[in-house]
Amino acid sequence: MLNKTLFRLILSVFILITFGGGVTTAGVKKSAAAKAFGQLPTIQEINLSPDGKKAATIRNMKGQINIVTQSLEPGHENEVYFLTFDEGKINSIEWLNNNRILLSLKYQGKRKRSTYYRYRYIAIDWDKKNPLNMVKGKYQVDPNSASLVSTLPNDPDHLLLRLRTDSVTGSTKFTYDVFKVNINTAERKRVITGPTRTIGGLSGTRLVDSKGVVRMIAGYRHSKYYYSYRKNEDDKFRVIYESKERTQRKKTRDDQINEVFTVAGYPEDTNYIYVLSNHENGKTALYEYNINDRSMRPTKISNDHSGIRSISIDAKTDKIMAYSYTNEKPVTVYLNKVLAGIRKDLSQFFPDEYITFQSYTDDKAKIVFSVTSPTRPGEFYLLDRKLNRITKFADNYPLVQKATLSKMIITSYENRDGMNIPAYLSLPAGKEDAKNLPTIIMPHGGPHSRDVWGFDSWVQFLTTRGYAVLQMNFRGSTGYGADYYFKGDYEYGRGMLDDINDGAKWMIAQGYADPKRMCIMGASYGGYAALQAVVRDQSLYKCSVAMAPVADLTRLKRDEWYLYPFDYFTDDDQSFSDISPYHNTDKINLPILMAHGTKDNVVPIIHSERMAKKLKKEGKDVRFIILDKGDHHLSIQENRITFFQEVEVFLEKHLN
Repeated sequence: MLNKTLFRLILSVFILITFGGGVTTAGVKKSAAAKAFGQLPTIQEINLSPDGKKAATIRNMKGQINIVTQSLEPGHENEVYFLTFDEGKINSIEWLNNNRILLSLKYQGKRKRSTYYRYRYIAIDWDKKNPLNMVKGKYQVDPNSASLVSTLPNDPDHLLLRLRTDSVTGSTKFTYDVFKVNINTAERKRVITGPTRTIGGLSGTRLVDSKGVVRMIAGYRHSKYYYSYRKNEDDKFRVIYESKERTQRKKTRDDQINEVFTVAGYPEDTNYIYVLSNHENGKTALYEYNINDRSMRPTKISNDHSGIRSISIDAKTDKIMAYSYTNEKPVTVYLNKVLAGIRKDLSQFFPDEYITFQSYTDDKAKIVFSVTSPTRPGEFYLLDRKLNRITKFADNYPLVQKATLSKMIITSYENRDGMNIPAYLSLPAGKEDAKNLPTIIMPHGGPHSRDVWGFDSWVQFLTTRGYAVLQMNFRGSTGYGADYYFKGDYEYGRGMLDDINDGAKWMIAQGYADPKRMCIMGASYGGYAALQAVVRDQSLYKCSVAMAPVADLTRLKRDEWYLYPFDYFTDDDQSFSDISPYHNTDKINLPILMAHGTKDNVVPIIHSERMAKKLKKEGKDVRFIILDKGDHHLSIQENRITFFQEVEVFLEKHLN
């Protein structure tokens, strides 16, 4: 718990924020300009060293992403080091011990028509000395196929990496093996030889226990995923779980369609493992899985509304620390009594805000936490329990004027099929009672993802310009259980779009939106929807903004066949051409703004290039912005600002 004196919040700013060209927050002129909202967040990742004497961050500094390390010791705050790379994108950072950190870089590669990322791991002292690639180049190992298995927090001199190894030089046969690597020399020793087609594990799966023993390996063959388990280092691996074949999904359409089986951790009883599963009601919960009879025993970690989103387990002790879920708002439940007590006390200072512990020392003496909400773009603080002090570390959007930001109203509406569609409504600050506002309908990407309550730079940029914004979690969105998710099957270009258009009609019926001043705007699938929803019902919209849109599903299926479950995009009643904007340009007769990055490895820029070319050839009103070196996520600050500036001019022209 916190001492009472802690409630006199000390909001000072670390020397890093004003030292060595860092981002200055004191005296910054606040703004509602596109530049303020288009800046990348200041902090992408932050971690304390195990002893709490140092911090390492991935930080945006004037649009450049750097790794910054600094001393937190009194009198040594000027010890700050900056590290950046000309090649590869900084992906993550982790402390290996009190002196050395591990950073991962990702590189974009290309295979036939498709692009992908590979990762490289570098260990380096916190003061930039002794950098070392963790994968020395030997012919048996592909150095670009590395993935981290564990930093081995109970072994400060080693880590575990999964590497692709060729069984014979020049052979197409390979395995993914696990190696123990010395972080000071890069010398490695193979600890697990995986069978052919072994994979590192499905998303979220924890393969290693607190003792550093690889307890689980995951594989894929014959259209099925499988898990093999061992109780200890001397035990043999045996298969304990196999998924259903993908070919069964279209036939059964039961609760195995989006089957969840994620190994989360290892209790003391080695006959059980912790598993996140949605087998009972389609809502993911934590179970104890009996490896002998393959039965599941429920735990108290569940959420009937939306299911569990994630679980946090202490890698040093195997104890469950916290779990998270998202109902209307995101929630994190801390099971550790110390963390739960601290969060309860902090909530008195930050009511109605989302507080997250980003990093903490083993003894919980120092904790870095973030605070965010729709009207708070994200602030990072350092709590020092021994000194009874909270220090402000950074603002994620230091140029944004918070007084101009809008609250996010949790709401819902009924679609044409009688389904309840969850949604978030944001109205311009000071105009909460206004009617007939110019309005932006903003569907999310994915499409199997969801919008959440919290700060959204796109939304707030628009509301500060006087627009009402509606975001909806249409059928097929995640976070509402398997049944809601399955309702999106075969509805990629039909029911999902109807849900979006029904949201536009609801905005008009409620009096929020001026029917003569409504635009649809989105990115990725949202960009596709911004085009194809117009094809289904152009009468609703006066303009469309599509960022990185899928324009031609026939091309996407041909080029990116391995990335998406295309079998469930549509059924026999509709072809891929039927639901592709590129093949329906005759039905699009309104102004369109399109933007696309040249290095987009999710939806290649050729989708927008061909779409824009065809629209111009047909004499349509279209503006196409090419974002140089831009990826699918607008991760280059200059591109993000450019996009916001273009959107501002475009909407002003067509909605005001």
